[in-house]
Amino acid sequence: MHFHPKDTYDAFKPSNKEKNAHLAYHINFNVMMEDSDSKTRKFKPKKIEPIHTVHSDLKQLAKTIESNRSYVLASASDFLSVRQLQGEIESRMLIGLGSGHVNETALTIHPVYGIPYVPASSLKGLVRNWFFHAYCDGDEKRLEDHSLATMIFGTNTQRGVVQFYDIYLYHGLQIEGDIIAVHFPKYYSGKLPATDDQNVNPVQLRAAKVKKANIFLSMAKNHIDGELIESQILDAAVMWTAQALKEFGIGSKTSLGYGVFSNVRDVTDTEFIKVLKGWKEEVEKENIRKKEIEVNNMSPEEQLLYYINQLTERPEDIEKSKASLFEKVVESKSKKAAQALKEYWERTGQWKVKKGKKQFIKVSKINDLLK
Repeated sequence: MHFHPKDTYDAFKPSNKEKNAHLAYHINFNVMMEDSDSKTRKFKPKKIEPIHTVHSDLKQLAKTIESNRSYVLASASDFLSVRQLQGEIESRMLIGLGSGHVNETALTIHPVYGIPYVPASSLKGLVRNWFFHAYCDGDEKRLEDHSLATMIFGTNTQRGVVQFYDIYLYHGLQIEGDIIAVHFPKYYSGKLPATDDQNVNPVQLRAAKVKKANIFLSMAKNHIDGELIESQILDAAVMWTAQALKEFGIGSKTSLGYGVFSNVRDVTDTEFIKVLKGWKEEVEKENIRKKEIEVNNMSPEEQLLYYINQLTERPEDIEKSKASLFEKVVESKSKKAAQALKEYWERTGQWKVKKGKKQFIKVSKINDLLK
């Protein structure tokens, strides 16, 4: 028997629920219930399957979304410094377990993309909490004694300069069944003291299992505050983030090893640089395409002037000026083009030449055009 909010029921009634890839539906709404007692009409969740199959389209969507985000960050490289970290995860992850859920066993699913993820605010909070314990003896008030930390995290009166991003969990993604064992259920319900004769109440839930995840940080370029510069600030943020993920982990049950990362490393120079290079190549191609359109809309004289002005001092350009471009200038009889070619030859040492040389004849023809 299905239990849904009415609007959810109306929306999903005509659909094939098993082919719906969005995990929020399967984890938060498509909760199968069975009648445990036909007399009292009490219900309980059905047993959660050991592994919930994740639709391949969902994984491909997540990969595309992260690729698009990398591209957007690369496109902002003129004013944004970006760092990419990559961490391996050997254990399961319980993200958002304390959030609202019909069975109080939530797993944070992206509302749009339908994949498990670590919200950026959670990541920043983790790193900030790690810093308190590593450098402030757990005292949040001592944060203001550390200028670098206040720059990164911000304070009540200033915004932090480092931007943390959502961590998408999709590399080798599996949704696996897990449990939390409540040893004293009557004590937690306020009925009896905690005694060993109470039956353990195992609560079923779902956990995310991935092989690795990418972590992105960024900040505005040329941000200088006293002696601190962007590279120093980002270097510290990268180091603290890596240590927090390895030492503290993220999500619930981290004391049991859940959500703990291993081998977190900076892959900016190996992975993000590829995206940045690809973006620059696309920009260059687009600029060339736009210029070609612009040149095609020019008059023949304007096109000739453009090609002459694009010449450099490289040997192949000099030869081009004395061959095809020279012939076009003579054919067009354009004084503007002749003047532009003369100035180029003067700049490259091809104007003042001795009589008897082929170039002398060409110089003479350009002079004739300029009279």
